[in-house]
Amino acid sequence: MGKNYLSDSHTTRMLILFFLGSSLAYNNALSAGQDNWLSIVLATFLALPLFYMYSFMKTKTNARHIYDINRYAFGKYLGTLFNIFFIYSSLQLSATINRSYIEYLVTTSMRQTPIIVPLLIMGFLAAWGAKSGIVTLSKWGNFFFFVNAPLPIIVFILIIPLLNIDNILPVMYNGITPVIKGSLYSLAIPFAEVLIFFTITFELQSNKSYYKIFTRSILISGLTLAGVTFLQILVMGFKLYELSHFPSYSVASKISVGTAIERVEILMLIATSTAGYIQICIGLLGASIGISKLFNLKDYKSIVTPCCLLMINLSFFIYGHMLSLIDMYAYWIYYIFLLCLVIPFTSFIIILFKTTILKKIY
Repeated sequence: MGKNYLSDSHTTRMLILFFLGSSLAYNNALSAGQDNWLSIVLATFLALPLFYMYSFMKTKTNARHIYDINRYAFGKYLGTLFNIFFIYSSLQLSATINRSYIEYLVTTSMRQTPIIVPLLIMGFLAAWGAKSGIVTLSKWGNFFFFVNAPLPIIVFILIIPLLNIDNILPVMYNGITPVIKGSLYSLAIPFAEVLIFFTITFELQSNKSYYKIFTRSILISGLTLAGVTFLQILVMGFKLYELSHFPSYSVASKISVGTAIERVEILMLIATSTAGYIQICIGLLGASIGISKLFNLKDYKSIVTPCCLLMINLSFFIYGHMLSLIDMYAYWIYYIFLLCLVIPFTSFIIILFKTTILKKIY
């Protein structure tokens, strides 16, 4: 095995953190109304064939990352053009997640802090993580998975007195159409975003491992996200859920057991921030690997710091305030569909033709 070898268990837990990072902090699939939890369940199962397709392309071509896949499928020039899109998308994803979490942190607990300060701190921490490599990140993610995993169970037990079944009734009152529309949004964010994971160089135990880890991580993270969203609506009702930018924090802030258990929202803040850190690091790492591939550099590590500075600038200047960050998601979903669904599906058809049909002909 190479130096970027990952164990199946570490990769699965890291991917769960990647899936759940910003999705746990923010509201999801609002177009489905109070049935948005159903949209997330549907999106979870729609995501499975999507990642089977990604895994097929990687294993069939023996590619190190999506940049090799694009060059194999589209050729030198068109493949390079698509690679530039993926490099920018990796940086954009890192910048967006970085700004999202800093807004989350500043809005909820550090309101007098200039936003550039935590942006710089998180950015340079992400640069350190990216330079450490994917193996170190997987071990870090494995540790914090076990730290974060008990929190949803603890919060569920503590909010039982606050649950109100009337908040989710009647189920599918507006029919199936809003649920399908919401599932497409959830499929794009967060599931399709994980294609950024394929911009990094990594090896697993076998080709079958790709299908196994993505099945496990998608089902666990998708159903967990649906369950958390379901509980949030049971506690808050959909109208308050829609108005709240940070529903997990809002629900956790309602928990109070006498004077013994209070301020549980701080635990939720730590849990979502540690998961978000994985997303930022992988996006930064993927962009650095892509640039080193583009210019035929021997090592990506020399590119990490310039990419980090660019990411921080994108985080600070593109999103002037919280509302601009929310508006971004209105068009980000279409960009994700193009980048993570249309282009990879076209690659899949070309690779399937080259590796299967042409071999039979010749």
